[in-house]
Amino acid sequence: MHDGEGHYDITERDLFVRDYQKEMASYLDGLKAGREDRLDRAIERIRESRYVCVFGAGMTSQRIVFLLRSLFALRIDFMCDNDAAKWGKCFYGDLVCLSPAELRKQRAEVAVIVASIFWEPIYAQLCEMDFDQIYVFGEYRLANRDFLHDRDNLPAIRKNVLHLMEILEDDHSRGILNVLIRNWFDPDFSGAVLKAICTGDSHYPMGIIDLTDQESFVDAGAYNGDTLLEFIDRTRGSFEEIHAFELDQGNFKALESTVNRLDGQTRDKIHLYPCGVWNEEKMIGYEAGYRKGEDSRISEAAGAVNVAKVVRLSDMLKDRKVTYLNMDIEGSEMEALSGAEELLVRQKPRLAISIYHKPRHLWEIPLYLKRLVPEYKIYIRHHAVLDCETICYATI
Repeated sequence: MHDGEGHYDITERDLFVRDYQKEMASYLDGLKAGREDRLDRAIERIRESRYVCVFGAGMTSQRIVFLLRSLFALRIDFMCDNDAAKWGKCFYGDLVCLSPAELRKQRAEVAVIVASIFWEPIYAQLCEMDFDQIYVFGEYRLANRDFLHDRDNLPAIRKNVLHLMEILEDDHSRGILNVLIRNWFDPDFSGAVLKAICTGDSHYPMGIIDLTDQESFVDAGAYNGDTLLEFIDRTRGSFEEIHAFELDQGNFKALESTVNRLDGQTRDKIHLYPCGVWNEEKMIGYEAGYRKGEDSRISEAAGAVNVAKVVRLSDMLKDRKVTYLNMDIEGSEMEALSGAEELLVRQKPRLAISIYHKPRHLWEIPLYLKRLVPEYKIYIRHHAVLDCETICYATI
């Protein structure tokens, strides 16, 4: 029996023909206080197993192991990975990594939590090896468990999600929103549901973001330059300017290294800023994160080890042309957009804003953008096979 609780089929046709607003209202109205939480039920089933294994000893699993231990006090007995170089080594303090062959010896007594962005081949592999309990876990549902578990939040969720459905430009966006909300409350632990809405055209969905050779691109949360390089590739190097902001100083050094490897003509059109973006200019603390700087985030808690400068985009780029703004800054998007209001109202650039770091961002950011610039057409697309990389696109 492979765990597929919460699974609901979705086809390409479904994304275009259903009355999603009516369906969502009915679904949210049916969520009653006291209704058993499927995540909690899955955790309890995992607890009942003699052994618990997390499959995937990479960057994704570190955060998931931390959440399972800290929020659920879940006992984890060992890791497993297909990489032979990891077998026999300890991860996250005390978890020995087994080979799949060693793990198979325990298949009748072990619950396996797949914690990897490459979950699909791993899931298929475990099915072929006749494991009984397989769960695909992403960190989003775990990290936001308290918010989603609190039924007092349902009226606000209902109101805002239905309002969002009204302003979305296409039924494809409404279908994606429908799946995301359902997966909050009835999570699919096989991973199939999110795979059905995932597209691989992150930042440049067909028919929404079309580039010209006159672009001036702003990358807020530039990390090590990966998004910047993709933009250069898609424009074939024909663009006006790039402005890249990165808060994490370790990431910024990697970003500089990436840009320094480019040819001089391209490099001269790129401006790098060793700071984050916020609603005011000041020094602020940040956490380096779990994934080698990939998930660094602002923290206003006292005693932060890392400190860097944050700025307002409207001030930094007040005399600059901006045609396309990408923003993925680990939960600080609303504050940063507030600091970019004048720029957005004046220039109305196309936008790609991450809306998956906090549950409320799923509606707060699109609704805010529509209020700020009523001419914006708002779209939602999902670009990962786990519960992350949901992006709000806004175009004129």
